Amino acid sequence: LKSRDRTTANPPSRLAMANIFAGIDFSAAAQSLNAFQAAPPAAASMDTAEQSGGGKQRGGKVFSKQKGRQQQQPKQQKVPYAPKTGSFRGGRITQRGGTLITRTFEGQGQRSNTIWVSNPANVGKDEMLLALQTQSGENFTVTEYAVTKTAMAFTFAAENSRALNNLIRLSKKLLIKGKPVTITIAHNRPSNMRPNLKPEVMHALGEVLGQRFNQAENTLVLSSLCQDPIVLNLCPSGVITPTIWDAVSIVIHENCSSIARLDLSSNKIVSLTQLSSVFDKCTALEALSLANNELKSLDDLNHLRCLKGLTTLFVAGNPLASDRAVLEGKVRKYIATVANLDGVPLAPAADQLLPPVQPSHVPAAVAEILQSFGLKFFTLFDNDRLHLLNGYTPTSHFSLSTPSKGVNDFSRHARNLLTKYGKSRLFVGASNIITAFQKLPKTEHKMDSLEVDVWRMGDNELCFNISGLLGDDLAFYRAFILSPALPGTTAAAEGWKATVVSDQLYVYPRQGAAGKASNPGGLRLAQSALAAAARN
Repeated sequence: LKSRDRTTANPPSRLAMANIFAGIDFSAAAQSLNAFQAAPPAAASMDTAEQSGGGKQRGGKVFSKQKGRQQQQPKQQKVPYAPKTGSFRGGRITQRGGTLITRTFEGQGQRSNTIWVSNPANVGKDEMLLALQTQSGENFTVTEYAVTKTAMAFTFAAENSRALNNLIRLSKKLLIKGKPVTITIAHNRPSNMRPNLKPEVMHALGEVLGQRFNQAENTLVLSSLCQDPIVLNLCPSGVITPTIWDAVSIVIHENCSSIARLDLSSNKIVSLTQLSSVFDKCTALEALSLANNELKSLDDLNHLRCLKGLTTLFVAGNPLASDRAVLEGKVRKYIATVANLDGVPLAPAADQLLPPVQPSHVPAAVAEILQSFGLKFFTLFDNDRLHLLNGYTPTSHFSLSTPSKGVNDFSRHARNLLTKYGKSRLFVGASNIITAFQKLPKTEHKMDSLEVDVWRMGDNELCFNISGLLGDDLAFYRAFILSPALPGTTAAAEGWKATVVSDQLYVYPRQGAAGKASNPGGLRLAQSALAAAARN
């Protein structure tokens, strides 16, 4: 044996190779070779002949690329079905090795066990299933079904995936009363799916629930239902299956869908997912007991969101109830209407406890200043805005904001609406501010509605808000920052005790309750300074 690599400096010698092969046991390889030669010919791929003889295979014959050569090959045997892993791409079904892969109701990339079967002959469910089994030669178990005017949906048991995929391949080839049937994968679970149980089973469940229903109290007690003899015959393991819970939901929907109280305690329930159909049929529930089960995940409570009127919930005896504080947080998150948890009133969350409304804060030391400034300012603003000039300084700022609708006369000057178009509406300097005032519509402040609230006070600044009514249709909110008027200035000479550093005005449509005092204890500018000081 010589190396074919011409660049190898030191190819292995014959003696070295002989030593290597001497240590290898070829007995197992020989047995495998003999078994392979004795086995019948297996299925080959479509390109086997092409790889071996350079030709193509058609109908059992191999045609060589060289003219005049034609070899007769025995027809290939059909390979037994062997499922392989498939894939889901771009919302389409792809097929690998005979397995159809599509979306399921739990996630992507998994096999869906539900199919749609067209019903051109308008036959019943049992006749359709019998025809499918007879013509396909497959035995399968259907766990759920749904019937519409033109089609039927069937959910197969997980172990029947091979039969399901064979049926898909026979779509439009199967005949029901001489008419072809179309079979497709169901991408979404039909909402009207019913458990595929015999009528006598549904009747027996109806009898069981009827004995446990108290019509006078509108209560259904299904405590320890898993131990009922009839249910034990259906579920020998003592754990109620999702199919039986779906059947229970149908019985409830058809007989007592308006129940106010439901007891599901002591049923070995591990997850509320299997009970979602029951909760969907009991939307009028006010009290629910899930006590003494095996619920572990707090996120299972998400399945109770549909119970909009639920006020009482019992989950004691479940692993998820081990930490009361965490449990209360999840209950508030998923079922905000619950007021009683395991027999104990559910206290509001700490972040939901708002402090009581306080009266306006106006220190007595500045009450007179605010009284004088407010009455002077708003009287001039309504009647003679030009005389507000000395109330501002060369560095003062003013801006106006409005909602997008309801105040058209003011909106065309609003800073928040015009800034996005690159137009600045922040006015700086007394002259620019007065010019902006002159362009605003005429106003009429309701002086008896104005309220003041001081939120910051320092040696050289006073920050406060004034709110009230602006005519009959509008209301306003105005935030001021004032500084003392220096002696000897024009502002002081005209009677201004303070000048405006910043002025932010917000105008909005008047609300139904805006005409009433929102804070009866607040300072009213129309009141005398002595009365305001005495009250504060």
